[in-house]
Amino acid sequence: MAWLSSDTTQVCRRCGHAQEMMEFSRVRQGAKNRHGSVHRECNRCYQGRKRSVSRSAQIRALETGTIDAADPEGLADGGAGPIDLDLTLALPVPIEPPPPLNIESAGCEFSELSRALTDRFKASARDDVPVYARFVVDCNQEHWDVFRSWSTTHPDSENDPSAGPDSFKAWVNDSLRPKLEVGTGFYWEVRTYSRSRVRREEYLATLCASRDDRVASNSSAHPSSSRTSEKRRKITRYGCQGTVNVTVDSALGTCYVVAFHVDDHPKPSWRDNVFPAKAKDFLAKFSRHAGAVKEVVMDSTFKTNALRFEMFVVVANLGGFGVPLNYMFYFKKVGTGDPSPSLYQMKRTRKLLLGRWLGGLHERGLQPVFVLNDKDKGQIWAAQEAFPRAHVQLCLRHSMDTLERMGAG
Repeated sequence: MAWLSSDTTQVCRRCGHAQEMMEFSRVRQGAKNRHGSVHRECNRCYQGRKRSVSRSAQIRALETGTIDAADPEGLADGGAGPIDLDLTLALPVPIEPPPPLNIESAGCEFSELSRALTDRFKASARDDVPVYARFVVDCNQEHWDVFRSWSTTHPDSENDPSAGPDSFKAWVNDSLRPKLEVGTGFYWEVRTYSRSRVRREEYLATLCASRDDRVASNSSAHPSSSRTSEKRRKITRYGCQGTVNVTVDSALGTCYVVAFHVDDHPKPSWRDNVFPAKAKDFLAKFSRHAGAVKEVVMDSTFKTNALRFEMFVVVANLGGFGVPLNYMFYFKKVGTGDPSPSLYQMKRTRKLLLGRWLGGLHERGLQPVFVLNDKDKGQIWAAQEAFPRAHVQLCLRHSMDTLERMGAG
């Protein structure tokens, strides 16, 4: 057990300090063992966690200013000490404080939220200071109709504050989060949804950036693999402590956005992956010379059948360089009320779609001499139908794998 430092001392997993073993022994309420037991968290951290402020109280403190900005730790009136105002998750290490309560609130329309966030983040990056922003956003009537509509389909929501407002979640993911990402240039994920227990018309969504305190987990459903192609690329994390808290009051038609971001780390370029116009011009010009292509390669995504989709690509071999010519996204979905198709029907549908896709390329002038693919029978049949004069054969790697299996058998 790595968290034990010696026989007489132990390291607290919350504060990281080595203390005597007696500081970790306590009797929990309702426990059968009245002699106490040893825990991994010291008694001081345990008592501090019990006195933690709820999320709803924290957000109300930020909005109403009930915490004195001059004495944020509450020590002047004999308070219990500093209040953890990180509204996303409780951390075992100190973090940067949230936005001060005396910051000026800027009003804007919902359509202007992205521009307002962009101006504030650019100004903070120029002055090399953390981002402290608070906006009071006026939304259109159509947004509040979304929030009110879900309560009619959830009659027990008045007595169940934890009932999930599905329409509110859809509004956050489809309308609000894209504006936050466009305005800030960073990627945000929704951490928590909650409904106020005090005011029934008030909802809260907490969005958090890809921060370095997010611990990577490996689910048992997706175990780690030795294959490089199956491993996920590691996400670069930063100590930005970025947090965006959104409070929606459907009765007043107002949305409060509180943003906090420490450092201006590099923005994820893959979020701005817009297909360049130069690439479109190249493909348009190249389509007139499709007849000069002598060799193409067909391939599809790896192990996505269980996810009900496949992505196919036709790549041209131009002097040893692969140039993708066309893609096809194939999604398997059964209509509501329709009988589930058999395996034969699904394979036949997939084979016909592949043939129609490659036939369209043939009509646009693509007439290769060689077509390389893997052992997919559907791709082989489609290539033979679309390019009857071409030599359809396995690629080198799949040919070697086949020979090795035949030799081993």
